[in-house]
Amino acid sequence: MSPKASYSSPEDFSEEQIANFEERLMRMTAAFPYPATPDFVTSERQRFMHKRISKIPQRRLAVGLVVLFLALATALWVSPVRAQILDWLRIGSVKIFFSVPTNTPTASVSTGTPAAAVTPTFLDSILDLAGETTLQEAGEQADFTIALPTFPADLNDPDHVFIQQFSGPVVTLVWMDPNLQDKVRLSLSESQSEKAVFEKINPTSIQETLVNDNPAVWVDSDYLLIMRNGDVTLTRLIDEGHTLIWTNGEITYRLETEVDLETAIRIAESIQ
Repeated sequence: MSPKASYSSPEDFSEEQIANFEERLMRMTAAFPYPATPDFVTSERQRFMHKRISKIPQRRLAVGLVVLFLALATALWVSPVRAQILDWLRIGSVKIFFSVPTNTPTASVSTGTPAAAVTPTFLDSILDLAGETTLQEAGEQADFTIALPTFPADLNDPDHVFIQQFSGPVVTLVWMDPNLQDKVRLSLSESQSEKAVFEKINPTSIQETLVNDNPAVWVDSDYLLIMRNGDVTLTRLIDEGHTLIWTNGEITYRLETEVDLETAIRIAESIQ
């Protein structure tokens, strides 16, 4: 028969026995092989540095993409670059093509006559435009305010005013040379920028510039000008003078003149 287990309470031990027991317990725990404590500080520092380094290429990539986008957007504005990529550019209601698009009316530079298979109406002069009216009547028909240049100082009200409907009202103002009969001094076309109205075909010389800090283009070479409205297409061969094109708000302006670029910009910036 196995002996019964006996239990003792702390009161059954003397202070000396308790002290001896604590001493033995301390010696035993000192010799017990505990596992090593993980180095949390070092591991967390390494993880943080790895995460930080991995974000640096992503941040640099994002910055690089933004820089690339801005550079590409700027390059596309420069006509030779955009011509190679898109072969055309648009400023307001004017599209400029750097080659002859398919099914585009053509005209002979020497004779000024359209090709045999072309049916659009060819205009020898801007004075051949239909829809001649007065400045007051044009202002009533147009859904925008007609603006007039105040430079040069001797420039009065236009001698001819035309209004036509090409995807919206197009107002054309013409000033005649007071010293030469039937010679156009300058003309100014105004149209809304929302829809394309004018097409310039294959100008050989085009330069970017600014009018009142707004992007503008300066064309000083021959080109074919086309205006379309459904079945109606008007074409003009521009073989003399220059053209400045810019936008101001929702309106696109085309200034045809024989003056140089600096003078043309002064005229454009004088428009009230």
